[in-house]
Amino acid sequence: FCNDTIVKNILVEGTTSVFNNLFSSIRIGPNPFTDFLNIDLEKSADCEITIFNVDGSACFKDQFRDIRNIEVDLNFLTLGVYVLEISSLENTKHIKSFKIVKFDY
Repeated sequence: FCNDTIVKNILVEGTTSVFNNLFSSIRIGPNPFTDFLNIDLEKSADCEITIFNVDGSACFKDQFRDIRNIEVDLNFLTLGVYVLEISSLENTKHIKSFKIVKFDY
């Protein structure tokens, strides 16, 4: 289930080289996932993780401070395809998006 936030367009803007370097190597896994998703950043950072369903509704949103490895409990999501967006808290710009899939093995 998701909250009432609806996104009609996701604008991807350029970022400064400092943030590109900070988020240049992001590993997401496992993908597809069942309950937990791991996000590994190249360096510790302040970031916001948002997950949208295919309708553009935000299903998950949380902020993380000075962290490199994030484990997100997504067992409440239904099976399907989602978009994971990572944003920098330092400049509030969208950094990267990933397609993730909740799957039942």
